[in-house]
Amino acid sequence: AAGPERPLVRTPTEPVFRWLILLGILTVIGGLVFELAVWRPVLFGRGASEALGRAGDLLAARLSRVTWLAMALFLMASVGQLLVQTSGQQGIAWYNSLGRPVVTVLAQTGWGHLWLWRMGSFIVVAVLLAAEGLRRRSDGTPSLKAAALVAGGGLLLTLSLASHGAATSGLRLEAVFSDYLHLLGAGLWGGGLMHVAFGLPLLMTGLPPKERAVALAAIVARFSTIATMCVGVLIITGLYSAWAQVTVVRAVTTPYGRTLLVKAALIMPLLLLGGLNLLWVKPRLVREEGAAHWLRRFVTSEAALMSLVLLSVGMLTSMEPARQTASRLATEEAGRLSFNDTVEGTRIKMIVEPARLGPNLFTIALTDRSGRPIKNASDVT
Repeated sequence: AAGPERPLVRTPTEPVFRWLILLGILTVIGGLVFELAVWRPVLFGRGASEALGRAGDLLAARLSRVTWLAMALFLMASVGQLLVQTSGQQGIAWYNSLGRPVVTVLAQTGWGHLWLWRMGSFIVVAVLLAAEGLRRRSDGTPSLKAAALVAGGGLLLTLSLASHGAATSGLRLEAVFSDYLHLLGAGLWGGGLMHVAFGLPLLMTGLPPKERAVALAAIVARFSTIATMCVGVLIITGLYSAWAQVTVVRAVTTPYGRTLLVKAALIMPLLLLGGLNLLWVKPRLVREEGAAHWLRRFVTSEAALMSLVLLSVGMLTSMEPARQTASRLATEEAGRLSFNDTVEGTRIKMIVEPARLGPNLFTIALTDRSGRPIKNASDVT
């Protein structure tokens, strides 16, 4: 008898926790890059005015709060994901997962080991950020934040090692590397967008018009360079991931394939808004006062769209990959599985019918290089 229909995701909360984990950690990493490579050189660089320095101090305080909120979001979502994972593996309610069930998952599963490494990296990032905050060197080089960025990169690797790419047969190393670059690009671009969206209102009200225009133009130019490189990386790695996880045209019609199309549809207006900021708003920032307001609107819209893109990623990483769904559905329709291999000149074909739970018939045919049946085989293992 046919079994129950397979749900899209294991639990309704799993995609939400994955979304919040990505939103939190990418905001932290993107914010660190945005500070080190974009706004700090503009507001505290050589020749910066006193007004720019004051605005820089205010911006540092605001974006520090954003970073710590993102850290708290990541921590809470990670704990929630651990409880959901334990609940699924142990077959118990999530509120019964605390105690021995959680310890079992952390100590005896590969996923649990990666979770511990992730939390270890998170603690390193938190300690470095806290130590940098105690130094209070607003105009100096935040070397501890640079170290925190490196630790954050290690944290991202634990996410890639638990991704669909890590379960891609025959392409594990390439798929994990591609997934890691994809996450890194999303963090530098998407996480930076979150900080731009929160920081722009302060710069617009805390600087004189002339200095504001020059500072915003410089910030947009620097961030656009980073975003452009990240978009290139995201396109290349995204196409590779789609090929690895979808594989065949039929798989596009699976829930995973349709969600991937939704993600692509969300990215298109995101790219359009980014292009408008670079090509239309940036040249007008110095000569038109109203351009700053358009920049704020566009960046806020980009940040909102990026959040939706990450939500679709949370759904994708919680679903059965399209290649697996398509293969399973094809097997169910055909009522058989067929395998072919060649070992030392012997061609082996095996058919399993009906390829479902319960009694199955295994039929094995052996032929030589010319296609003639091998009749004297005594054992097949």
